[in-house]
Amino acid sequence: MLVYKKLIIKFLKLVLASFLFILLLLIILGGGYGKPVLINLSNKKPLLFAHRGVIQKNVVENTRKAFELSKKYDFKAVETDLNITKDGKLIIFHDENLKRLLHIDTSIYQVEWEFIKNKNLYYGDFKTNQKILSFESFLNVIDTNTIVYLDIKKNSLQVADSLLMFFDSHPSIINNIMIADESFLFLNYLRFKNKNITLAWEGFNKGKEWLYFVIPKNFKLDYYASFFDKVNENQMHFFKSNDLITQKIVYTINKNNFDKAVKLGLYNLILDYSPEMGTYQELIDKILQKETM
Repeated sequence: MLVYKKLIIKFLKLVLASFLFILLLLIILGGGYGKPVLINLSNKKPLLFAHRGVIQKNVVENTRKAFELSKKYDFKAVETDLNITKDGKLIIFHDENLKRLLHIDTSIYQVEWEFIKNKNLYYGDFKTNQKILSFESFLNVIDTNTIVYLDIKKNSLQVADSLLMFFDSHPSIINNIMIADESFLFLNYLRFKNKNITLAWEGFNKGKEWLYFVIPKNFKLDYYASFFDKVNENQMHFFKSNDLITQKIVYTINKNNFDKAVKLGLYNLILDYSPEMGTYQELIDKILQKETM
């Protein structure tokens, strides 16, 4: 019995030593602690992102029409969703299942691009003439200076490497795109491969502020995103006191909670826009007026 206890203690010591070694290695590779230089695509000015473009009656989300409407309403930034087909085509599409938007009950990961590229999208039960955009087509639709919040729907190695290859062949677009995902490892894989990529860590909810302080500076991400209901006064204090408020992004903002978000002091909002809210500039002015109060 005594021999077993000694073996267990020896094993636990070995595990602890290994953990401490790995932790020390990560701290060294991560450049130690301290304030990193974070990328800010808007020069620390407030941003409103048109959520999947501007969606109106019979205008389907994430389509050419939706992004053309975002330009019409003068949006300087858009949020969109990056997905992938069975044959590895990067596309602009939110859902894993095709049922809601194509009325086909199957996974996007089980079909090839040729099968869906010419199919008409549905707005509810109404069949439109709008099509799914490839990633390349999307970039041709938006203005070259539009800032893009690219929400990754499948954080696989295939998607990461496909994005990296695309950025290598189109280096100019990297200056206006932020890659957003919940996976810390996925995002840092991209950063390891290309240090110029702007990264947004989704799911940075209230109560997770301590993570910012334990992550070595080279592994810190540029932006921190969450749902609006996952933000509270304590988190806002964290962002403001650490001069990070311009790096916080909040989604699920609409006409019903926009003023509340501004009152809280939020700076970058992913917005379900409707014209009755006012013009883009009027909404930006509301944010700036709150900042000067």
